[in-house]
Amino acid sequence: MACSRRTRIVRRPSEHAGPFPRLAFLLAAGLFTLSCRAEPAAEAPVTLPEQVLPPVFPEPTPVRLGGMTTDGKAARADLNARIDGLGEALAVAPDSIDLRRNLVDTLLARTAYFGTYTDFDTAMALADEGVALAPKGPDALLLRAQVLSSVHRFAEARSLAAPFAATHKTATRLLETIDLALGQNLEAVLTARAAEVDRRESYSSLAAQAVAQAALGRFDEADQSYRSAIAVYRDVSPLPHASVAFQRGVMWAEVAGDGLRAVPLYREALDRLPGYVVASVHLAELEAQHGLRPQAIARLRALVDAGTGDPEPAGLLSELLAQDDPAESQRLASHAAEQYDRLLGRHRAAFLDHAAEFFAGPGKAPKKALKLALENVALRPTERAYLVAVEAALAAGDPSEACRLAAEAPRLGVSVPFRQATEGLCPAH
Repeated sequence: MACSRRTRIVRRPSEHAGPFPRLAFLLAAGLFTLSCRAEPAAEAPVTLPEQVLPPVFPEPTPVRLGGMTTDGKAARADLNARIDGLGEALAVAPDSIDLRRNLVDTLLARTAYFGTYTDFDTAMALADEGVALAPKGPDALLLRAQVLSSVHRFAEARSLAAPFAATHKTATRLLETIDLALGQNLEAVLTARAAEVDRRESYSSLAAQAVAQAALGRFDEADQSYRSAIAVYRDVSPLPHASVAFQRGVMWAEVAGDGLRAVPLYREALDRLPGYVVASVHLAELEAQHGLRPQAIARLRALVDAGTGDPEPAGLLSELLAQDDPAESQRLASHAAEQYDRLLGRHRAAFLDHAAEFFAGPGKAPKKALKLALENVALRPTERAYLVAVEAALAAGDPSEACRLAAEAPRLGVSVPFRQATEGLCPAH
Protein backbone atom coordinates (compact mmCIF):
# COMPACT_ATOMS: atom_id res chain seq x y z
CA MET A 1 0.00 0.00 0.00
CA ALA A 2 4.13 0.74 1.22
CA CYS A 3 7.79 -3.56 -1.46
CA SER A 4 18.40 -8.61 -3.95
CA ARG A 5 20.06 -5.63 -5.50
CA ARG A 6 17.90 -4.65 -8.43
CA THR A 7 18.61 -2.95 -11.70
CA ARG A 8 17.82 0.29 -9.88
CA ILE A 9 17.20 0.43 -6.16
CA VAL A 10 16.20 -2.47 -3.96
CA ARG A 11 12.47 -2.26 -3.50
CA ARG A 12 10.55 -2.56 -0.28
CA PRO A 13 10.44 -5.82 1.61
CA SER A 14 6.93 -7.10 1.86
CA GLU A 15 5.82 -6.56 5.39
CA HIS A 16 2.69 -6.29 3.49
CA ALA A 17 3.41 -6.72 0.07
CA GLY A 18 2.99 -3.59 -0.22
CA PRO A 19 0.87 -1.13 1.12
CA PHE A 20 -1.30 -4.15 1.92
CA PRO A 21 -0.37 -5.37 5.39
CA ARG A 22 -3.38 -7.57 6.17
CA LEU A 23 -3.31 -9.63 2.99
CA ALA A 24 -2.40 -12.88 4.73
CA PHE A 25 -5.52 -12.53 6.87
CA LEU A 26 -7.79 -11.33 4.09
CA LEU A 27 -7.21 -14.41 1.97
CA ALA A 28 -7.16 -17.04 4.69
CA ALA A 29 -10.81 -17.95 4.33
CA GLY A 30 -10.54 -18.87 0.64
CA LEU A 31 -13.23 -16.78 -0.97
CA PHE A 32 -13.22 -18.36 -4.40
CA THR A 33 -14.97 -21.60 -5.34
CA LEU A 34 -14.74 -22.21 -9.05
CA SER A 35 -14.07 -25.35 -11.05
CA CYS A 36 -10.65 -26.82 -10.29
CA ARG A 37 -7.79 -27.27 -12.65
CA ALA A 38 -4.70 -29.41 -12.36
CA GLU A 39 -1.28 -28.14 -11.46
CA PRO A 40 -0.36 -25.25 -13.80
CA ALA A 41 2.20 -25.99 -16.46
CA ALA A 42 5.66 -24.54 -16.13
CA GLU A 43 6.39 -21.36 -18.04
CA ALA A 44 7.57 -22.09 -21.57
CA PRO A 45 11.32 -21.62 -22.02
CA VAL A 46 12.56 -18.71 -24.06
CA THR A 47 15.06 -19.46 -26.83
CA LEU A 48 17.92 -16.96 -26.79
CA PRO A 49 21.24 -16.74 -28.60
CA GLU A 50 23.94 -18.66 -26.79
CA GLN A 51 25.89 -15.55 -25.89
CA VAL A 52 23.02 -14.21 -23.76
CA LEU A 53 21.87 -17.43 -22.14
CA PRO A 54 21.42 -16.80 -18.41
CA PRO A 55 22.80 -18.94 -15.63
CA VAL A 56 20.50 -21.73 -14.54
CA PHE A 57 17.99 -20.43 -12.02
CA PRO A 58 18.24 -22.88 -9.10
CA GLU A 59 15.24 -24.26 -7.27
CA PRO A 60 16.62 -24.95 -3.79
CA THR A 61 13.28 -26.20 -2.49
CA PRO A 62 10.18 -27.54 -4.23
CA VAL A 63 8.07 -24.47 -4.92
CA ARG A 64 4.97 -26.15 -6.32
CA LEU A 65 3.23 -26.34 -2.98
CA GLY A 66 -0.33 -27.47 -2.46
CA GLY A 67 -2.64 -29.27 -4.83
CA MET A 68 -5.20 -28.25 -7.39
CA THR A 69 -6.49 -24.69 -7.46
CA THR A 70 -9.03 -22.81 -9.51
CA ASP A 71 -7.91 -21.19 -12.73
CA GLY A 72 -6.21 -17.87 -11.98
CA LYS A 73 -8.06 -15.93 -14.66
CA ALA A 74 -11.36 -17.30 -13.43
CA ALA A 75 -10.42 -16.36 -9.87
CA ARG A 76 -9.79 -12.80 -11.00
CA ALA A 77 -13.19 -12.65 -12.67
CA ASP A 78 -14.75 -14.04 -9.51
CA LEU A 79 -12.95 -11.42 -7.43
CA ASN A 80 -14.46 -8.68 -9.58
CA ALA A 81 -17.89 -10.28 -9.41
CA ARG A 82 -17.62 -10.58 -5.65
CA ILE A 83 -16.86 -6.87 -5.35
CA ASP A 84 -19.86 -6.02 -7.51
CA GLY A 85 -22.12 -8.32 -5.50
CA LEU A 86 -20.96 -7.01 -2.15
CA GLY A 87 -21.44 -3.45 -3.35
CA GLU A 88 -25.01 -4.17 -4.39
CA ALA A 89 -25.75 -5.91 -1.09
CA LEU A 90 -24.27 -3.06 0.93
CA ALA A 91 -26.41 -0.55 -0.94
CA VAL A 92 -29.45 -2.44 0.33
CA ALA A 93 -28.11 -2.87 3.89
CA PRO A 94 -25.67 0.01 4.55
CA ASP A 95 -25.66 -0.64 8.31
CA SER A 96 -24.15 -4.11 7.87
CA ILE A 97 -20.58 -3.91 9.13
CA ASP A 98 -19.91 -7.45 7.93
CA LEU A 99 -20.80 -6.57 4.34
CA ARG A 100 -18.77 -3.37 4.58
CA ARG A 101 -15.73 -5.18 5.99
CA ASN A 102 -15.90 -7.95 3.39
CA LEU A 103 -16.12 -5.41 0.59
CA VAL A 104 -13.16 -3.42 1.90
CA ASP A 105 -11.09 -6.59 2.36
CA THR A 106 -11.84 -7.74 -1.17
CA LEU A 107 -11.03 -4.32 -2.64
CA LEU A 108 -7.67 -4.31 -0.86
CA ALA A 109 -6.96 -7.84 -2.10
CA ARG A 110 -7.66 -6.77 -5.69
CA THR A 111 -5.36 -3.80 -5.24
CA ALA A 112 -2.59 -6.02 -3.90
CA TYR A 113 -2.72 -8.38 -6.85
CA PHE A 114 -3.66 -6.21 -9.78
CA GLY A 115 -2.57 -2.66 -8.93
CA THR A 116 -6.10 -1.23 -9.00
CA TYR A 117 -5.15 1.72 -6.85
CA THR A 118 -8.45 3.51 -7.34
CA ASP A 119 -9.77 0.80 -5.02
CA PHE A 120 -7.95 2.63 -2.21
CA ASP A 121 -10.29 5.57 -2.74
CA THR A 122 -13.34 3.32 -2.65
CA ALA A 123 -12.12 1.50 0.46
CA MET A 124 -11.44 4.78 2.25
CA ALA A 125 -14.88 6.13 1.34
CA LEU A 126 -16.53 2.94 2.59
CA ALA A 127 -14.61 3.10 5.87
CA ASP A 128 -15.45 6.77 6.39
CA GLU A 129 -19.11 6.08 5.69
CA GLY A 130 -19.05 3.26 8.22
CA VAL A 131 -17.72 5.59 10.92
CA ALA A 132 -20.34 8.20 10.00
CA LEU A 133 -23.05 5.58 10.52
CA ALA A 134 -21.55 4.32 13.80
CA PRO A 135 -19.19 7.01 15.16
CA LYS A 136 -18.33 5.06 18.31
CA GLY A 137 -18.63 1.55 16.94
CA PRO A 138 -15.41 -0.44 17.46
CA ASP A 139 -15.86 -2.44 14.25
CA ALA A 140 -16.30 0.69 12.15
CA LEU A 141 -13.35 2.43 13.76
CA LEU A 142 -11.13 -0.62 13.30
CA LEU A 143 -12.15 -0.90 9.67
CA ARG A 144 -11.06 2.69 9.13
CA ALA A 145 -7.81 1.95 10.95
CA GLN A 146 -7.21 -0.99 8.61
CA VAL A 147 -7.62 1.17 5.52
CA LEU A 148 -5.41 3.92 6.97
CA SER A 149 -2.70 1.33 7.64
CA SER A 150 -3.03 0.02 4.10
CA VAL A 151 -2.08 3.45 2.75
CA HIS A 152 0.72 3.83 5.33
CA ARG A 153 -1.00 6.38 7.54
CA PHE A 154 0.31 4.44 10.49
CA ALA A 155 0.03 7.03 13.27
CA GLU A 156 -3.66 7.62 12.53
CA ALA A 157 -4.30 3.89 12.28
CA ARG A 158 -2.56 3.22 15.59
CA SER A 159 -4.52 5.91 17.41
CA LEU A 160 -7.80 4.36 16.26
CA ALA A 161 -6.82 0.76 17.00
CA ALA A 162 -4.96 1.13 20.30
CA PRO A 163 -8.02 1.70 22.53
CA PHE A 164 -9.40 -1.69 21.45
CA ALA A 165 -6.22 -3.74 21.82
CA ALA A 166 -7.37 -5.44 25.02
CA THR A 167 -10.80 -6.39 23.72
CA HIS A 168 -10.56 -6.95 19.96
CA LYS A 169 -8.21 -9.41 18.26
CA THR A 170 -8.50 -7.41 15.04
CA ALA A 171 -6.97 -4.42 16.82
CA THR A 172 -4.11 -6.51 18.21
CA ARG A 173 -3.27 -7.91 14.79
CA LEU A 174 -3.40 -4.49 13.19
CA LEU A 175 -1.10 -3.00 15.82
CA GLU A 176 1.35 -5.87 15.23
CA THR A 177 1.24 -5.17 11.50
CA ILE A 178 1.98 -1.50 12.11
CA ASP A 179 4.94 -2.44 14.32
CA LEU A 180 6.30 -4.66 11.54
CA ALA A 181 5.90 -1.89 8.98
CA LEU A 182 7.81 0.52 11.22
CA GLY A 183 10.43 -2.00 12.33
CA GLN A 184 9.35 -1.74 15.97
CA ASN A 185 8.82 -4.33 18.72
CA LEU A 186 9.71 -7.15 16.33
CA GLU A 187 10.55 -9.76 18.95
CA ALA A 188 7.29 -9.07 20.79
CA VAL A 189 5.33 -9.41 17.57
CA LEU A 190 6.99 -12.74 16.78
CA THR A 191 6.32 -14.01 20.31
CA ALA A 192 2.64 -13.14 19.98
CA ARG A 193 2.34 -14.72 16.54
CA ALA A 194 4.18 -17.87 17.57
CA ALA A 195 1.76 -18.21 20.48
CA GLU A 196 -1.12 -17.92 18.03
CA VAL A 197 0.36 -20.77 15.98
CA ASP A 198 0.70 -22.85 19.16
CA ARG A 199 -2.99 -22.30 19.85
CA ARG A 200 -4.07 -23.14 16.31
CA GLU A 201 -2.10 -23.86 13.16
CA SER A 202 -3.91 -22.26 10.25
CA TYR A 203 -3.04 -20.56 7.00
CA SER A 204 -3.47 -17.12 8.56
CA SER A 205 -1.55 -17.82 11.79
CA LEU A 206 1.38 -19.49 10.01
CA ALA A 207 1.61 -16.83 7.30
CA ALA A 208 1.54 -14.11 9.96
CA GLN A 209 4.31 -15.87 11.88
CA ALA A 210 6.37 -16.06 8.68
CA VAL A 211 6.16 -12.30 8.15
CA ALA A 212 7.45 -11.68 11.68
CA GLN A 213 10.26 -14.23 11.31
CA ALA A 214 11.35 -12.65 8.02
CA ALA A 215 11.38 -9.18 9.61
CA LEU A 216 13.93 -10.49 12.12
CA GLY A 217 16.11 -12.09 9.46
CA ARG A 218 15.12 -15.66 10.32
CA PHE A 219 14.73 -16.54 6.68
CA ASP A 220 14.83 -20.33 6.81
CA GLU A 221 12.29 -20.38 9.65
CA ALA A 222 10.07 -17.94 7.77
CA ASP A 223 10.28 -19.99 4.60
CA GLN A 224 9.20 -23.09 6.49
CA SER A 225 6.30 -21.22 8.07
CA TYR A 226 5.14 -20.03 4.65
CA ARG A 227 5.32 -23.58 3.33
CA SER A 228 3.44 -24.87 6.36
CA ALA A 229 0.74 -22.27 5.79
CA ILE A 230 0.10 -23.67 2.33
CA ALA A 231 0.28 -27.24 3.64
CA VAL A 232 -2.68 -26.62 5.96
CA TYR A 233 -4.68 -24.56 3.46
CA ARG A 234 -7.67 -26.55 2.27
CA ASP A 235 -9.53 -24.31 -0.18
CA VAL A 236 -9.06 -24.20 -3.96
CA SER A 237 -8.45 -20.47 -4.42
CA PRO A 238 -5.11 -19.73 -6.12
CA LEU A 239 -4.79 -16.40 -4.31
CA PRO A 240 -3.15 -17.63 -1.07
CA HIS A 241 -0.82 -19.85 -3.12
CA ALA A 242 0.21 -16.88 -5.26
CA SER A 243 0.59 -14.62 -2.23
CA VAL A 244 2.83 -17.04 -0.35
CA ALA A 245 5.02 -17.70 -3.39
CA PHE A 246 5.42 -13.96 -3.92
CA GLN A 247 6.17 -13.21 -0.27
CA ARG A 248 8.80 -15.95 -0.19
CA GLY A 249 10.37 -14.49 -3.31
CA VAL A 250 10.47 -10.98 -1.88
CA MET A 251 12.02 -12.26 1.33
CA TRP A 252 14.81 -14.12 -0.43
CA ALA A 253 15.53 -11.50 -3.10
CA GLU A 254 15.07 -8.22 -1.30
CA VAL A 255 15.93 -8.92 2.31
CA ALA A 256 18.23 -11.96 2.18
CA GLY A 257 19.84 -10.74 -1.05
CA ASP A 258 19.42 -14.02 -2.97
CA GLY A 259 17.67 -13.03 -6.19
CA LEU A 260 18.20 -16.32 -7.99
CA ARG A 261 16.37 -18.17 -5.26
CA ALA A 262 13.37 -15.91 -5.81
CA VAL A 263 12.96 -16.55 -9.55
CA PRO A 264 11.09 -19.88 -9.35
CA LEU A 265 8.94 -18.43 -6.58
CA TYR A 266 7.85 -15.45 -8.67
CA ARG A 267 7.16 -17.83 -11.54
CA GLU A 268 5.06 -19.96 -9.22
CA ALA A 269 3.05 -16.89 -8.21
CA LEU A 270 2.38 -16.06 -11.85
CA ASP A 271 1.55 -19.65 -12.74
CA ARG A 272 -1.09 -19.56 -10.03
CA LEU A 273 -2.33 -16.06 -10.82
CA PRO A 274 -1.54 -14.61 -14.26
CA GLY A 275 -1.58 -10.83 -14.22
CA TYR A 276 -0.23 -10.55 -10.66
CA VAL A 277 1.37 -7.15 -11.24
CA VAL A 278 4.04 -6.89 -8.57
CA ALA A 279 5.16 -10.49 -9.10
CA SER A 280 5.55 -9.73 -12.82
CA VAL A 281 7.64 -6.63 -12.11
CA HIS A 282 9.90 -8.40 -9.61
CA LEU A 283 10.45 -11.29 -12.01
CA ALA A 284 11.10 -8.97 -14.95
CA GLU A 285 13.80 -7.14 -13.00
CA LEU A 286 15.60 -10.39 -12.22
CA GLU A 287 15.20 -11.63 -15.79
CA ALA A 288 16.73 -8.41 -17.10
CA GLN A 289 19.69 -8.81 -14.75
CA HIS A 290 20.37 -12.36 -15.87
CA GLY A 291 20.21 -12.21 -19.65
CA LEU A 292 16.47 -12.65 -20.23
CA ARG A 293 15.89 -9.07 -21.31
CA PRO A 294 13.49 -9.92 -24.19
CA GLN A 295 11.30 -11.90 -21.82
CA ALA A 296 11.38 -9.09 -19.25
CA ILE A 297 10.37 -6.53 -21.88
CA ALA A 298 7.51 -8.70 -23.11
CA ARG A 299 6.29 -9.26 -19.57
CA LEU A 300 6.27 -5.55 -18.76
CA ARG A 301 4.79 -4.56 -22.11
CA ALA A 302 1.81 -6.84 -21.47
CA LEU A 303 1.12 -5.06 -18.18
CA VAL A 304 1.46 -1.59 -19.67
CA ASP A 305 -0.74 -2.43 -22.65
CA ALA A 306 -3.37 -3.86 -20.29
CA GLY A 307 -3.61 -0.44 -18.64
CA THR A 308 -2.44 -1.31 -15.14
CA GLY A 309 -2.85 1.42 -12.56
CA ASP A 310 0.59 0.61 -11.15
CA PRO A 311 3.29 2.90 -12.62
CA GLU A 312 6.16 0.50 -11.91
CA PRO A 313 5.83 -1.57 -15.10
CA ALA A 314 6.06 1.54 -17.27
CA GLY A 315 8.98 2.86 -15.24
CA LEU A 316 11.01 -0.33 -15.52
CA LEU A 317 10.13 -0.80 -19.18
CA SER A 318 11.31 2.76 -19.83
CA GLU A 319 14.63 1.86 -18.27
CA LEU A 320 15.03 -1.32 -20.33
CA LEU A 321 14.22 0.49 -23.60
CA ALA A 322 16.43 3.53 -22.97
CA GLN A 323 19.18 2.44 -25.37
CA ASP A 324 17.20 0.72 -28.12
CA ASP A 325 14.11 2.96 -28.30
CA PRO A 326 14.74 6.30 -26.56
CA ALA A 327 11.52 7.88 -27.83
CA GLU A 328 9.36 5.10 -26.42
CA SER A 329 11.45 5.08 -23.27
CA GLN A 330 10.74 8.77 -22.74
CA ARG A 331 7.04 8.31 -23.41
CA LEU A 332 6.84 5.54 -20.84
CA ALA A 333 8.81 7.55 -18.29
CA SER A 334 6.48 10.52 -18.72
CA HIS A 335 3.47 8.24 -18.32
CA ALA A 336 4.90 6.70 -15.15
CA ALA A 337 5.76 10.14 -13.74
CA GLU A 338 2.18 11.30 -14.25
CA GLN A 339 0.88 8.16 -12.54
CA TYR A 340 3.20 8.57 -9.57
CA ASP A 341 2.33 12.24 -9.15
CA ARG A 342 -1.36 11.34 -9.22
CA LEU A 343 -0.89 8.59 -6.62
CA LEU A 344 1.22 10.85 -4.42
CA GLY A 345 -1.59 13.37 -4.53
CA ARG A 346 -4.15 10.78 -3.41
CA HIS A 347 -2.24 8.51 -1.02
CA ARG A 348 1.15 10.11 -0.54
CA ALA A 349 2.54 7.99 2.27
CA ALA A 350 1.84 4.71 0.45
CA PHE A 351 3.89 5.65 -2.61
CA LEU A 352 6.80 7.68 -1.24
CA ASP A 353 9.38 4.91 -1.51
CA HIS A 354 8.50 3.62 -4.98
CA ALA A 355 8.14 7.15 -6.32
CA ALA A 356 11.56 8.00 -4.87
CA GLU A 357 13.07 5.00 -6.65
CA PHE A 358 11.48 5.99 -9.92
CA PHE A 359 12.50 9.65 -9.83
CA ALA A 360 16.05 8.69 -8.81
CA GLY A 361 16.23 6.46 -11.89
CA PRO A 362 14.22 6.60 -15.12
CA GLY A 363 12.20 9.59 -13.87
CA LYS A 364 15.42 11.63 -13.94
CA ALA A 365 14.48 13.93 -11.06
CA PRO A 366 16.97 12.96 -8.34
CA LYS A 367 16.39 16.00 -6.13
CA LYS A 368 12.68 15.24 -6.09
CA ALA A 369 13.55 11.62 -5.33
CA LEU A 370 15.67 12.62 -2.35
CA LYS A 371 12.91 14.83 -0.96
CA LEU A 372 10.43 11.97 -1.21
CA ALA A 373 12.88 9.50 0.30
CA LEU A 374 13.61 11.74 3.29
CA GLU A 375 9.90 12.15 3.89
CA ASN A 376 9.59 8.37 3.85
CA VAL A 377 12.44 7.99 6.36
CA ALA A 378 10.59 10.34 8.71
CA LEU A 379 7.46 8.24 8.31
CA ARG A 380 9.08 4.83 8.82
CA PRO A 381 12.78 4.80 9.76
CA THR A 382 13.56 1.26 8.60
CA GLU A 383 16.59 -0.17 6.83
CA ARG A 384 14.55 -0.28 3.65
CA ALA A 385 13.58 3.40 3.89
CA TYR A 386 17.17 4.43 4.57
CA LEU A 387 18.41 2.35 1.66
CA VAL A 388 16.07 4.18 -0.72
CA ALA A 389 17.21 7.51 0.75
CA VAL A 390 20.91 6.64 0.44
CA GLU A 391 20.46 5.66 -3.20
CA ALA A 392 18.46 8.83 -3.88
CA ALA A 393 21.17 10.98 -2.30
CA LEU A 394 23.81 9.33 -4.47
CA ALA A 395 21.65 9.84 -7.56
CA ALA A 396 21.32 13.52 -6.60
CA GLY A 397 25.10 13.83 -6.43
CA ASP A 398 25.18 14.32 -2.66
CA PRO A 399 27.54 11.69 -1.20
CA SER A 400 27.81 13.54 2.12
CA GLU A 401 24.04 13.26 2.60
CA ALA A 402 24.23 9.59 1.62
CA CYS A 403 26.94 9.08 4.24
CA ARG A 404 24.90 10.92 6.88
CA LEU A 405 21.88 8.75 6.16
CA ALA A 406 23.92 5.56 6.25
CA ALA A 407 25.36 6.52 9.64
CA GLU A 408 21.93 7.48 11.01
CA ALA A 409 20.12 4.34 9.84
CA PRO A 410 19.11 1.63 12.31
CA ARG A 411 21.52 -1.31 12.34
CA LEU A 412 19.15 -4.24 12.47
CA GLY A 413 21.53 -6.45 10.53
CA VAL A 414 18.65 -7.99 8.59
CA SER A 415 18.76 -6.47 5.11
CA VAL A 416 21.66 -7.80 3.06
CA PRO A 417 21.11 -5.19 0.29
CA PHE A 418 21.29 -2.41 2.90
CA ARG A 419 24.62 -3.72 4.19
CA GLN A 420 25.96 -4.03 0.65
CA ALA A 421 24.88 -0.52 -0.31
CA THR A 422 26.30 1.21 2.77
CA GLU A 423 29.49 -0.76 3.39
CA GLY A 424 32.44 1.56 2.87
CA LEU A 425 30.17 4.41 1.83
CA CYS A 426 31.57 6.87 4.36
CA PRO A 427 35.28 7.74 4.40
CA ALA A 428 37.16 6.47 7.43
CA HIS A 429 38.10 9.09 9.99
